[in-house]
Amino acid sequence: MSKKKIKENISDGAEKVADVVKDVGNDFGRGLWGFIKAKWWMFIITVCILALGIAIAGTPLMWVLPISVVIAIIDLLPVLGCGVVLLPWAAIAYFLGHNKYMCIVLAITYLVLLIGRQIIEPKLMGDQIGVRPFITFLFTVMGSLMLGPVGIIVGPLAAVILTSLIRAIKGTKDPRK
Repeated sequence: MSKKKIKENISDGAEKVADVVKDVGNDFGRGLWGFIKAKWWMFIITVCILALGIAIAGTPLMWVLPISVVIAIIDLLPVLGCGVVLLPWAAIAYFLGHNKYMCIVLAITYLVLLIGRQIIEPKLMGDQIGVRPFITFLFTVMGSLMLGPVGIIVGPLAAVILTSLIRAIKGTKDPRK
């Protein structure tokens, strides 16, 4: 091979690598923004469910929204969840005997949030970050097993990077192929 041909091959290879890096960077940016949007929507859904449950439980209406927002903020933190507040609150209501109805409603609210999150979050996260829900779920679980609470955030972002690398190498632009 001549020197000219070698230089052309190197130049073509460098352009392809630059395109792949650019595509992965763009996908990562979209994925990060999608991750933030998905978390925001989960926060809103959580606040709504909590507000409804806490209002039905008999909490004074002036406190329903502030309590719901605080519990939803706690729910955003990895490992901690709304159960850190709702379950002790329900237990205290039960054992003090003041309001067994409140205990039942708070426990049901927690179960609705727990089951709803398992159904809604992978789909919402997958749609927002451009990765299939199962892959998002798989990487979230693997991330949490390997890195603990930080892995819950790092896992889906790693899925975005890996998926965008595969897409860039295959040359497809559609995030679902």
